Amino acid sequence: MLSSKQKKILVLLLDFVFLALCFSARWLSQLMIDELNGCKLYEIFGIKCLTCGGTRCVNAMFSGNLKDAFSYNAFVPIAFVLAIFALFLCNAAWVFQKEKAKEIIFRLCNLKLLTVIVIITAGYMFGRNVLEIAF
Repeated sequence: MLSSKQKKILVLLLDFVFLALCFSARWLSQLMIDELNGCKLYEIFGIKCLTCGGTRCVNAMFSGNLKDAFSYNAFVPIAFVLAIFALFLCNAAWVFQKEKAKEIIFRLCNLKLLTVIVIITAGYMFGRNVLEIAF
């Protein structure tokens, strides 16, 4: 079992790893834009998946151009903010042993919420493709 001090150090290290990944995402996204020739799912079936435009979105997001980021893929910036929120809650629950943070995490991780996320994701993919065809 880890002591309270060891937990805090471990969480701090994990946060630094997360931040390093965020900063490297800008470099990796630019590398992927230069190297990739497009989405295979889009090329084969003609529909955009959930992550189509995600690489350009991350690149624009880390360049500070949120308008372009949302135009490439609106799902990625929202998922990024939710990931940061989840990281914050996990830090609060684990380091400070706050019961309220634990309760929020357990409420978020239930089948009803996951069902809603799947429905929203499917709706986003469907709407994205239908709107592109219609307009």
